[in-house]
Amino acid sequence: MFLWKWGENMTKTKEFIWLTNDLVFKHIFSNKRIIKDFYNSYLKYIKSDLTILNVRVTKQKYIQNDNIKLHDYYLDIVLVLSNGELVNIEMYNNFGETECMKSLAYASYIYSHQLKKNNPYRRLKKVTSFNIMNGNYKLTNNEIINKYELINVINHKKILKESIEMLLIRLDILDDISYSKDEERFIRWCRLLYAKTREEAIKIANGDELMMSTVEMVDDFINDPEVISIFHDDSWKIVSAEQRGETKGKAEEKIETAKNMLKEKCSPKFISKITNLSISEINKLKVN
Repeated sequence: MFLWKWGENMTKTKEFIWLTNDLVFKHIFSNKRIIKDFYNSYLKYIKSDLTILNVRVTKQKYIQNDNIKLHDYYLDIVLVLSNGELVNIEMYNNFGETECMKSLAYASYIYSHQLKKNNPYRRLKKVTSFNIMNGNYKLTNNEIINKYELINVINHKKILKESIEMLLIRLDILDDISYSKDEERFIRWCRLLYAKTREEAIKIANGDELMMSTVEMVDDFINDPEVISIFHDDSWKIVSAEQRGETKGKAEEKIETAKNMLKEKCSPKFISKITNLSISEINKLKVN
């Protein structure tokens, strides 16, 4: 999908918006049918017998302590597997040290919050941070899947079986790998994510009902008037900050974004989806 964007010199520039865009990815992959098919194709790719029991799409979680006024932990998509393991899925257009720490923070939050009061620690289940990368992060190998675990640095044995695992899924080397028929669907999904044009996405989908539906969902989402207003006003600069590898999430930035969106007559529900602010917080901004 292309958007026409007015520059400072008042000339139109054509900008392609696709699934690696954080806003689009969150919207499309919050569809349970799509995310299940995508992750099941990954499980088949790694020859795992696990299945998906449940999909949790969580809007926002807030953590507050004495040192940090407000940190927002946005848990995009959490899958519950048949053995009780949890998987958090994120899209990153730039994966540097900040994003690595963010990913670990998300996974740690999910890991620690499995326990209810007085429950034994042995009930903790493994948490996988599944990070889709639209860019390389200091990786010298040519593996599409890079796995990191807590291990002993001497003998390389795992310290804990049920711990935190970080996966980095590289989209930038898809043309350089070979794969079997069983691995094909996961590679196709990754290529669909990495598509640079709508025509390329349709070619990759190749008539597949769910993938074609994904393309159509992107079209519908991008053509939504409220979404268009986000891409065309200054508030989009904050929404796309993560895509450019910049730090986002400060409370002041979220509030400013919400104010800009209110000026554009966006609904509180939609503003909440973009900024992670609660409806009540947004309504207070309307009063002020």
